[in-house]
Amino acid sequence: MRNRFTALLSLALLFLPPALAGKEPKNALKGLDLTQRYLVLDTARKGAETLNQAGAAGYRFVVGNEVCEGSIGADTEYRINCERRIVMGKGAPERVAYQFIDLNGPQERLNEAASQGFRLVPYYSECDEQEDRLVGLMEKSPISDSRYQYLVLRAEKASALLGDVNAAAQKGYGAVLFSCQRRGCTAVLEKAAAAEAEVPLSLEDASRQAPTARYLMVFSEKELASASGYCRGAAGLLEKLPGVGQGCEYVTISPRWIGMSKTPEKKMNEAAAKGFRYWPRTTGFTLAMERRSGSTALYQYRILATFRLSTMRKELAEAVQQGYEVVGALPFPEGQALILERPRGPGEP
Repeated sequence: MRNRFTALLSLALLFLPPALAGKEPKNALKGLDLTQRYLVLDTARKGAETLNQAGAAGYRFVVGNEVCEGSIGADTEYRINCERRIVMGKGAPERVAYQFIDLNGPQERLNEAASQGFRLVPYYSECDEQEDRLVGLMEKSPISDSRYQYLVLRAEKASALLGDVNAAAQKGYGAVLFSCQRRGCTAVLEKAAAAEAEVPLSLEDASRQAPTARYLMVFSEKELASASGYCRGAAGLLEKLPGVGQGCEYVTISPRWIGMSKTPEKKMNEAAAKGFRYWPRTTGFTLAMERRSGSTALYQYRILATFRLSTMRKELAEAVQQGYEVVGALPFPEGQALILERPRGPGEP
């Protein structure tokens, strides 16, 4: 009798409203000022529930990474008690609702969500080599009706994969992820759903007809310097960009002392005074700046680095009042560092 009663009770709970069934989601925004330009949130690896609460208030994804206890750096990676710290920003002057879903599956799952208007968030997504799937986040904008198609390519070697990526580029695809791990390399490419070629080409035919490779890989500073007309693209590859001229120059700044001194921020601003600009399209523990030929715009930078969420929120709100915007985020052993940018005014050092 008790087992029958338990079964009936469980079945009844399935048809109750979420609040009555005890499934009301936790309000992750409780106590936060929703008039702020940015929200800084801590969330689990699968955090779409929290992000949708922020999305309903008009916020969209800006940057995010893991914040862990332990050491994260070029030579060490010891991580425990990890959470995702995400910065959300007001996506439009009017209040519109952005939607998010957690991605965990193959190419078919990616395109299924894309057909509903969702788009991959590339700097928050990655390839799981153990199970041949993509893990990450997808976002749907309420002010855009664009639809995208995705292509996932794999190869044992990076050079072979790069050939397939360039062939796909001739069919309108652009690389958004390029990752090499022990089991091989994976690339994720996207194109607007309407960008169909008039005469469809096979990847092999497109590769043979390509007059210039759109994407390149370089393995040294010398190769980078000789790649005339190329700049780093969204997937970490070098990309041939229209209107760039001779290409781009890069400087790398060690983030080793982030959170302990002003040295990284000082070096960023020294490079910015020479025309370099922070290059946010990267993953991992990297701080790079780019100077494109012909560019005359100058910028100023600030680094906010703290483990305490309340401190980060307070300092970010103050920086926004001074004209700064969030352009990147880096993990460091004691928390998260936000990279802030604003245009350099006339006469500013």
